[in-house]
Amino acid sequence: MSRFLSILLVTSLLLSGCVGEAEDELEFNGTEFGDPALAPDFTLTDQHGDALTLSDLEGRVIVIAFVYTNCPDICIAISANMAWLQANLGEYEERVVFISITIDPARDTVEHLAEWTASLAYDWPHLTSEDSDVLIEVYENWRIYVDDEHLNGSATDEHAHNASDEDADEEYEVGHSTITFILDKQLRKRVAYTGTTWDMDGFVEDLQKLVDE
Repeated sequence: MSRFLSILLVTSLLLSGCVGEAEDELEFNGTEFGDPALAPDFTLTDQHGDALTLSDLEGRVIVIAFVYTNCPDICIAISANMAWLQANLGEYEERVVFISITIDPARDTVEHLAEWTASLAYDWPHLTSEDSDVLIEVYENWRIYVDDEHLNGSATDEHAHNASDEDADEEYEVGHSTITFILDKQLRKRVAYTGTTWDMDGFVEDLQKLVDE
């Protein structure tokens, strides 16, 4: 499912404009958005209980991934990739912001995200909301697929109640898009990486180009 969704995304990106014709003729290693559009704004809550609004980060390059903590495979790799990138940006580190947004709000509460990120020493914002409808709107605005059964379950009080500490650490699969976005300093979608097998050095190079742009 994820591979199929990734192929669809790449196809849609290519159809949205000509690859390699971005401003100032920058060439990227990831899949370039041919017609960069302003990323949809949002305000969500990080693992420390603090509100984060995307538009407040204008002026920095932003990496955004949609993941969940109990994922058995893909999300683990995406998060590990992001940690590696953050550790290997050198002088560019302060100019790049990494953000992870949960696709499992019923289990990925602020408290759980705080414990999970601390255990892995992940210090970038991991965002959630107590109101799952707020996150569902984010997924829709960003065109992130999350399977309907999971979304409908997360939106019910009963499901949130059942997502207790007893099953919070159990791995399970949620069908969702595996797209990681890079936004430029004007908060426009510029580059996308799909799946988990990224050209890590190429990703760093893309971030550096956008910082220097």
